Amino acid sequence: MRFGVVDHVEMRPEVPLKQIFQERLDYVQAAEEAGLWGYHTTEHHLSKLDATPSPSLLLSAMAPLTDRIKLCSLVHIVPGYHPVRLAEEVIMLDHLTNGRFQMGVGKGVSPPEHRLLDLETERIAETFDDHLRRMVEVLEGQPVDGAEVPFETIQRPYPPLWYAGNGIRAAELNMNTMLGGPPQAVAATVAEHRRICAERTEPPRFNPAVEHTTIGVSRQVVVDKNSKTAKERGVQAWRLYTPHINHHFDRTGESAARDPSFGGDAEAASAAHALVAGSPQQVAESYIEMAEVGGPDYLLGAFFWGDMDQAEAMTSFELFVTEVIPAVQAALKQT
Repeated sequence: MRFGVVDHVEMRPEVPLKQIFQERLDYVQAAEEAGLWGYHTTEHHLSKLDATPSPSLLLSAMAPLTDRIKLCSLVHIVPGYHPVRLAEEVIMLDHLTNGRFQMGVGKGVSPPEHRLLDLETERIAETFDDHLRRMVEVLEGQPVDGAEVPFETIQRPYPPLWYAGNGIRAAELNMNTMLGGPPQAVAATVAEHRRICAERTEPPRFNPAVEHTTIGVSRQVVVDKNSKTAKERGVQAWRLYTPHINHHFDRTGESAARDPSFGGDAEAASAAHALVAGSPQQVAESYIEMAEVGGPDYLLGAFFWGDMDQAEAMTSFELFVTEVIPAVQAALKQT
């Protein structure tokens, strides 16, 4: 079982961007020192949910500060880039990270954000498929309008690709995926993902070097020695996380197809396993249940979220690393 972190890089009231950026550079170094497998960052635009709307820039800043941890986007909004330009960035990131970059690809989940990038929501799936195909062709070295591609990635034929949020579609694309939800729901998706991959009879179009796709599960996490304090703090942080993640829908008055904030209800989020807050033992038990019932092979947490300051987030993260992960590993060895 591998462990990692997901980070929206949320803005916090009255905290300068320079400070937020420095916190994240310190954070990824701590994650590497803790032996975590991966750091995953997101892409959102004109929203306090994401102070780093360019995953490429953030990961390139982290590259020289780390040596082992995988640096991953989750995701690059592929329709928002010219595919040639994006392929060139992927090649750069692969070399800057010395072969540690992994790329999440996606359409973007929010029609209001699509409009910010002048994307047509009605054609977003078609645009995604076209840009993904063209980007991969460049990564594979196919000439563009007669121009040869003068460089190639360290990882061949290109860095592993991820498709988050839809495990079935990820399987169809032969891509790694990131899921959320209760263990039983995750288990059903994991089983179907594995079935599709196992029954594939033709060589996969994407990720030909990936023999066994990775299925991760992530949730917002608060760990405290005092379980009551952890749960209270989780409820408080959820109050700010909610308007951040729903900002563009709230701004335009549109309805989201799926509300990741659960209407701002932290208790509902906890029931759905989107939020896990408690003592190290309680958090470990939640992750053990997910591992044993859900069946993923990669477990992640988000520790900087809502209005969590650096001290709080790092305390929670350190308890996760020193107490939760060892408890999960010990339990899984016994099964």
